[in-house]
Amino acid sequence: MHALLATVPKEDKLIVLCDSNARIGTDHAAWPGGLCPHGLGSYKDNGLPLLRTCAKHHLLLTNTFFCLSTREKATWMHPRSRRWHLLDYVLVRRRDRHDVLVTKAIRDADGWTDRRLVISQMRLRLQPQRRPQCKRLPSKLNTLSLNLPVHFFDFSNQISEKLEKLHAPDDNAIDRLPQVDTNNDLDLPLSLPETIRAV
Repeated sequence: MHALLATVPKEDKLIVLCDSNARIGTDHAAWPGGLCPHGLGSYKDNGLPLLRTCAKHHLLLTNTFFCLSTREKATWMHPRSRRWHLLDYVLVRRRDRHDVLVTKAIRDADGWTDRRLVISQMRLRLQPQRRPQCKRLPSKLNTLSLNLPVHFFDFSNQISEKLEKLHAPDDNAIDRLPQVDTNNDLDLPLSLPETIRAV
């Protein structure tokens, strides 16, 4: 999962639906930013990889973000203890937490499974991708400062250095260019019928 999350560009919105069987508990002080104060159940060691992933990739467990009743949070009941646990998660980037309106388990959804289905309602604010802007040159150059000899010589030295760095093509490169016969008709003015057709 780390390798897959690392390939997602940072500026993209990221929504991860996670069926991890991980119990993360309620200790939000130990995992600030990723785990919110409305968790459910107790912590088990299988929740540690999920919490580390959230911390590394700046993800938020949206199931723990909202203060809901246990029946709207819990996704699975242990068959022997009859205790409800939160095992299925919806993860988003921390900066996108305001896009999530609610994440909860649906009690009456019949998905032929021992788990409750999780829904997450979001209001996504998408912006068009911005093209990188190149540095624009000023529309007008101030040439008045070239009247001063110091600025003039400095500018001419800079131009000379730039031109010296450019190298002229060698004769071998010029010889490799394809030779094309010159069209002598291009120098002649157009005849009257050709001019009329052109207009």
